[in-house]
Amino acid sequence: MGRRRRWNESGLKAYLAAVREERSAAAGEEPEDPEERAREFLMLGLRRTAGVSLAEAAERAGADRLARWRGRMKIFIEDGLLLDDNVLLRLTPRGMLLSNEIFQTLFAPESPT
Repeated sequence: MGRRRRWNESGLKAYLAAVREERSAAAGEEPEDPEERAREFLMLGLRRTAGVSLAEAAERAGADRLARWRGRMKIFIEDGLLLDDNVLLRLTPRGMLLSNEIFQTLFAPESPT
């Protein structure tokens, strides 16, 4: 919502009580993290068979961040897990099966230099 993330009560009883009492079921909130939002956009987009538009990814994630990620993607392209035609990024059928491992490597924290 806006530039903040909110989450509801995790327990069903607490959630239903809030709804019955016509009050918010929100249990907490935090400010938006641009890096996390960019990762989520790319990760969720790659889980779709249509893939992700590179132009939209650059707009949402920023050209520098996307370039960094594309550098890490090379190994997955070479292994036949990811397709990059300079317009779209898409996981191959085998890449879909290994997507969690791909995302873990792709979004790993930067190593200190």
